[in-house]
Amino acid sequence: MSGLQKRKKAPHAVKSAVEHDYAYARLKNVFFDEIRDLYEERKDNWNLTLDELAKRMEKNPKTGRSWVSRELSGPGNWTLQTISKFIESLSGEIILKVVKREDIRSHNYDYYRDELGIELPTSHSAGNRTQIANAFEVNKLNFAIGSRSAVSTKFSTVVTK
Repeated sequence: MSGLQKRKKAPHAVKSAVEHDYAYARLKNVFFDEIRDLYEERKDNWNLTLDELAKRMEKNPKTGRSWVSRELSGPGNWTLQTISKFIESLSGEIILKVVKREDIRSHNYDYYRDELGIELPTSHSAGNRTQIANAFEVNKLNFAIGSRSAVSTKFSTVVTK
C-alpha cells in the first residue's frame, strides 16, 4: 500500500470515533450552557459586567472583555482550565455524575410517563393521535418549560459514558 492510499477503518473504529466526538461535543455544550446560565444569573443579581468577569479571570485588561464576550457567545474549544476559571470567577461549583447508558431513559415515552404522568399509546391510529393531542393539551404547561429539562441550572449534570 502506498503512502497516498488511505487505509479503510474497521466499522467499529468509525462508530467509536463518532461516539467519542458526540460525547465530547455534548459535554462541551453542557458546560457552555451551564456557565452561560450562571453568568446571566450573576449579571442580573450582582450586576456583573464583562469587564469585571475578565478581571476576576485574570485576563489582560485591554483584551479581556472581548475574550470573555467571544467565549460566552458560543461553545468554543474550551479547556478544563478555561471551564475552571469561569466557574471559579462566577462562584460556581461542579457536581458531576457519570451513569451507565442503560440507566438513562431510552425513549421520550419514558419521559412522558415518568415525569409528566402521561401514558402514551404505542400505536399511531387516528384515535390514539387524538388521545396524544389531548394529553399534550392537558399538560401544556409542562411542555412550555423547554428542551433543557435534562440539564439543571445548578451544575448538576448527568454525563453518559
